[in-house]
Amino acid sequence: MNFTMAKGKDLKPSTVDLKARKQEKILKKLEEKKNKKRR
Repeated sequence: MNFTMAKGKDLKPSTVDLKARKQEKILKKLEEKKNKKRR
């Protein structure tokens, strides 16, 4: 039940949620670039 509830929330995310997700994706990409440069 919890899983479906979480999925329902994902389908209708708030604008703040979307912005936070976008920032997380950008940060992850930047971290990946840094890791590649280190190697």
